[in-house]
Amino acid sequence: MNTSLNENENALVAETKIKPHDQSPKCKTRMPLRVFTPLSKPEFQPDIIDTVNLSDPQFLGEYAAEIYHNLYVYEDLASFNPDYIKNQPGLSYKMRAILIDWLVSVHLKFKLLTETLYLTVNYIDRYLEKRPVPKSNLQLVGATALFISCKYEEIIPVTVDDFVIITDKTYTRDQILVMERDMLAALDFNLTVVTTWRFLERLEMVAELDMKMSFFVRYLCELALVEYHMLKYKASMIAASAVYLCQKLHKIDPSWSARLVSCSRYNESELRACAKDLLILFQAAPKHSLVGVREKYSKSSFFEVAKLKII
Repeated sequence: MNTSLNENENALVAETKIKPHDQSPKCKTRMPLRVFTPLSKPEFQPDIIDTVNLSDPQFLGEYAAEIYHNLYVYEDLASFNPDYIKNQPGLSYKMRAILIDWLVSVHLKFKLLTETLYLTVNYIDRYLEKRPVPKSNLQLVGATALFISCKYEEIIPVTVDDFVIITDKTYTRDQILVMERDMLAALDFNLTVVTTWRFLERLEMVAELDMKMSFFVRYLCELALVEYHMLKYKASMIAASAVYLCQKLHKIDPSWSARLVSCSRYNESELRACAKDLLILFQAAPKHSLVGVREKYSKSSFFEVAKLKII
């Protein structure tokens, strides 16, 4: 019986042995399989900065071009009405500016990530577009938007009790939590949005700006955050215009290279109007009544870029 079993097992092994590949001419002419990677997609050719950073997984160099392509697409899909303040009878663009300026100071005090500030302003504008808000609740809207963006972006978010204190106990813990629920509902829980900061991160690398120039560009963009009339420009255009203006003021030639045109999707002529508005904001900042952004970028940790003089 054992001998019979062994014979059957040997027969089974013989049948299941892998046979050598067919060496017929037909098999030899078959095209080899192509490995399809992000870098092999012709429509998503990387910038040189992406190929340099391929060894660093945090930069996602092989996916960067495709990621930013999707950001530009989503930017158009996630736009909102830049004239929404007309539908807020109890509010004005000056009130919005005061709120954002205050939030810049709060953001700095809590040492939060840059993206947290941009998300906060986006949530405020989208909420005010959809919900009528009395003047007495505007600060509550701002504090709640920052509370939500901290939860989304920060590793250790600021607590709701901290926001009660930062508003000088104008609002209670329950009021902030109720506003949080209403804001999330108004935003359809869509918290993943495209901001100026994400475009700025890439353009700073492509333009190869030093730290002082980078902080100057960020200063321009945060001045734009405060001004309501800058909502007419896309986030990507503000980022590109800030880099363009920075290089123009620092007399870098060319001010807008072919690489920057390719990565930003804007040519120099398209940026001039926005860059002019940013220059006006920069020149008016020393005499402006709102000083939150200027005081922030007057600190030595930000290279005192707010104190730069235009020659």
